[in-house]
Amino acid sequence: MKKQFHLQDIILITMIALIFGAIFVGTDYLYNALSLLVGPFANEILFGLWIMAGPLAVYLTRIPGAAIVGEVLGAAAEVIFGGTFGIAALLSGIVQGIGSELGFAVWRYKNWSLGKSLNFRIDDNGGCFCV
Repeated sequence: MKKQFHLQDIILITMIALIFGAIFVGTDYLYNALSLLVGPFANEILFGLWIMAGPLAVYLTRIPGAAIVGEVLGAAAEVIFGGTFGIAALLSGIVQGIGSELGFAVWRYKNWSLGKSLNFRIDDNGGCFCV
């Protein structure tokens, strides 16, 4: 496991964030349409898409802090691209990034098995629902 960011890591995280920022904007509009049909359950249907940037960033780079950076940059890209949630998306990105980071920090960034990855997702979801 690397302990510091290198230029290639920063570029990779930025590319992940930009791609997911565009996906987040698309899911914003999909959320608005779904909320008319299923009400508040639209959030639960789409929630998995909104918390993917951070875990993917840390999983690919394996650097502590990458989940927070990836999720916050993804949320910032969503705001810049014109997402419907505005600045609230940035706050959500911070909370989701911290939740993702805590899941990986529990195992000290050493165990990358599928079972542990599912544990990271449960931690992230739990942290987001608490806020």
